[in-house]
Amino acid sequence: MSTAEEQGFWSFALTFYQHPEHQQRLLALQDEGGLDVCFVLLALWHGHLHSGHWVDLFHQSKPLRDELAELRQLRRRNKQRWSDDSYYQQLKMAELSLEKILYLQLGAAALALSTRSNQALHRQQSLEDLLAHYHSPDSATGGAKFSENQTILTLLTPRE
Repeated sequence: MSTAEEQGFWSFALTFYQHPEHQQRLLALQDEGGLDVCFVLLALWHGHLHSGHWVDLFHQSKPLRDELAELRQLRRRNKQRWSDDSYYQQLKMAELSLEKILYLQLGAAALALSTRSNQALHRQQSLEDLLAHYHSPDSATGGAKFSENQTILTLLTPRE
C-alpha cells in the first residue's frame, strides 16, 4: 500500500513524537493553539511544501481528519469512565491505526506535490507557510489561536 518514503513520514512522526519535550510541545500546539500535529510533523519531515500545497493537503485530508477528531474526542471522554480500561485501550489503538492511515496518505500526497531535494533549506519556509495558512482568514482551519510563530519554528525545527 505504501512506499518506503511514505512509511518514512510515519516512522519520522513516531520517532519525533517519542521525545518527551517534542510530545509536550506538539500537544500544546494542538490543544491550546488549534494546530494539527500531523501537519506540523509533515512540514518538518518534507520541508518543501508551500501555501498552495497546504491548501490541497488540508482539503484532501479533511474527511479522514474529521473522523480522527471524533475518535479522539470519544477516547478522551472515556479515559476515566470505565473501571476496566480495555474499552479505552481499544479506542486508543483504533485512533493510532487511523492516524497511521492519515499519515501514509499525507506522505503520499506530499511526495506527489513536490520533490524532496534540499530539504533542510526549505523546512523553515514550509513551517512558515503552514502557520500562515492557519492564520489566513479564509483557512479551513478556522484560524489557529497560537500566535507565537517564531517560538513554534524555533522549538520544533529539528537540529541537523
